[in-house]
Amino acid sequence: NPGFFRQALKAGATHILLEKPGAPSVAELEAMAAEAKAANVPVFMGFIKNISPYFTEALEVANGNPGALVTLTSRNDYAKEDLAECFERNAEGLLKNMAIHELALAATFFGMRADTIVDVDTSGCDESADGCDLMTLNDFQDFQRLDFVLTNKEGGKVRIVADRCGGDECRAIVTKDGEELLNRAMIDAPRQKVVEERMKAHPDWIGYLITQEPEYRELKERCAAAAVRGEFPEGVATIEIAIEALKLAEYLTPLLSARLG
Repeated sequence: NPGFFRQALKAGATHILLEKPGAPSVAELEAMAAEAKAANVPVFMGFIKNISPYFTEALEVANGNPGALVTLTSRNDYAKEDLAECFERNAEGLLKNMAIHELALAATFFGMRADTIVDVDTSGCDESADGCDLMTLNDFQDFQRLDFVLTNKEGGKVRIVADRCGGDECRAIVTKDGEELLNRAMIDAPRQKVVEERMKAHPDWIGYLITQEPEYRELKERCAAAAVRGEFPEGVATIEIAIEALKLAEYLTPLLSARLG
């Protein structure tokens, strides 16, 4: 990403849509942000979940019920025998790749910052038969699954669950005082039928390329329209949010590796 990003700036791009996580490290992404600012080029980040109805509905319910806990779940459909290839291809790690969407949501809507986290509760890992063990496959170290609750200095909380082998699904759950207020999946029943038809037609495709296609299309159309108008697209994450999400990933990765390794 950094190389293509700088090529785009050098070629005179007026707007850039940057895929998550944006760069391999916080330092690189901060440098890219500075270069874009100097060139007066707005950067739109490719985080799709903040514009997806399953999340916006959950956020509305949570905002209407102070003290509610939002659980953000992301599951991929890798077979366990394919994890070695997955770990190698996504060598930046689960938190900088698969779960970076949820960390961006945590930074944008729940006030989570690496320097304001006061607690990381991993007790949810014990509730699953798969646990959250740190694994090493073909010299690549990563997690198949993570489950943790972040708490910040203001007492805000958000739970994040990511599982590479849990089935292809994104979901938001809102609970308060033991009561479930909302349980909403990204894909509803009518959309599920379309997804199943496309998966049958393209069995060799990675599942999320089909399940999340409408969100990616909406994001790109929203960005293109805003660029034509000379505006920043509504609901789209900035590169500054991407930096905060990467900071969270770089804070959590060694912490969770030490605790769960």
